Amino acid sequence: MYGFEYHPTVFSNFPVSIDYTIPESDVYFVGLAKDRLNIVIDIFYKLRAEGLICDFNLSGVALNQQIKEEGLNYIDKMNYIENLKHIRRTNCILEVVQNNAKGSTLRTWEAIMYDKKLLTNNLSIKDDFYYNKQFISLINDGNIDIEFIKQENLYNNPFKKHISPNNLLEFINRML
Repeated sequence: MYGFEYHPTVFSNFPVSIDYTIPESDVYFVGLAKDRLNIVIDIFYKLRAEGLICDFNLSGVALNQQIKEEGLNYIDKMNYIENLKHIRRTNCILEVVQNNAKGSTLRTWEAIMYDKKLLTNNLSIKDDFYYNKQFISLINDGNIDIEFIKQENLYNNPFKKHISPNNLLEFINRML
């Protein structure tokens, strides 16, 4: 309508060494609880019931709402390098969008750039150019594809190049 050209969000793969003091996990989550605490806890219990190892890090949870379980951690905050260290030690990143939000989040870009699976309740992701069932599994009506998480993760996500800063520079160069 206004003649603008769209380019997707860019994201860099910041090199972070593996921190072996962080245990390996099947599924990793980090975020403020906000209005999604019950959803996150429900997912946690479903994954644990299937024998999966969870590394869930929740911020903003009142003491009287905290449930003590292995793999369920309550934090004030986590710096981004620490977040990336946890990502390096997991098989799958969990994204839980708030209030049925649409659009990609930082968790999506992290999954792509660090070659991790993404488990998400963001159903609108099906319409994005990078959606691929090999890399992304949807939580729909509380249903989780456990086999997707359990499958060995041996891929190099082909969508990295689409969200890299180099691709943005090439895009700008083409537009000039």
